Amino acid sequence: MKVQLISRYRSELMGIAIINVMIAHFLSWSNIDPNCNLFIKVLSSSCRLLFTEGFLLLSGFGLYYSFVKNEDLKSFYHKRIKRLLIPFLIISFPFYIYLDFVETIAPTRFLLDISTVYFWIYGNNGMWYISVSLLLYALFPLFCKFIFKKQDNVLVRMLIICLLFTILSVSIYVFFPDYYQRINIGLDKIVIFILGIYLGYIAYSDRSISFIKSFGILTTLLCILHFYKSDYVLADNFHEVIFRFYGLLILCILAFKTERKGLKNRFWAVFSWLGKYSLELYILHMLFYSTIVVRFEMNPIFAILLALLFCMPIGKVAKYLTDRVM
Repeated sequence: MKVQLISRYRSELMGIAIINVMIAHFLSWSNIDPNCNLFIKVLSSSCRLLFTEGFLLLSGFGLYYSFVKNEDLKSFYHKRIKRLLIPFLIISFPFYIYLDFVETIAPTRFLLDISTVYFWIYGNNGMWYISVSLLLYALFPLFCKFIFKKQDNVLVRMLIICLLFTILSVSIYVFFPDYYQRINIGLDKIVIFILGIYLGYIAYSDRSISFIKSFGILTTLLCILHFYKSDYVLADNFHEVIFRFYGLLILCILAFKTERKGLKNRFWAVFSWLGKYSLELYILHMLFYSTIVVRFEMNPIFAILLALLFCMPIGKVAKYLTDRVM
């Protein structure tokens, strides 16, 4: 199987990931027991196929493709600011004005929210993915410089970076457990971004992987980690990482098979559209929940419906303003 399938279906995979995220959040916000019945159990389990880790993996993958085509640092950071930071500022600004100046008067909190620094000090305010992505985008050229400085031992150098971040997570967990509880939702997922970079390297090199071998290795690892995930934090984290690769593999094969049968346009078009507006959907559904849904005690489904309704017009306005600014 060509790893390039990930690039080919990247938009569709991003669409599935954002659906995973929104459904999981709806179940959590509604206090629905994921084991209450078979339908909810299947729905809850399906949300784990990609989830937010899928975003980070696909981000690392896509950044490698972008960077290898143009290694100019100024151009790289310009694109990242234009595609992530500026849209986030434009979309979130009115929400944070309401939360930090209408609901309460908290100018310091506003600065922390709008800068995404809040997560690294106090923990998740719903925007951990943005906070972590900005950090990883800033570090990305350094990752590439170390991993790909030579053509040999690329895998070893990639694993060294993964090991360093794992050691960092463990160290914070051991010595600063309270702080770890605040930021572990983002910190523990950095490794999957690094793995995404390596996948991008494999795909760009036009290499293939054995579906049967990959399926067997991932299944074995999942089974082993399953027995230890309840006892060890790292085992649980790695179990989730492996599960995302498992989901990615299955979804790529499914997309490839349906395309060969002429079903791609009909079956995957909706996921491709969702993937195009995945950033807007992520930001909007979180902020609609923390403002309108919580304020007026509405059903959490409205946060998702409002995000789906406004993602395209707000996305177009944000793009127009971004192009003017940048």
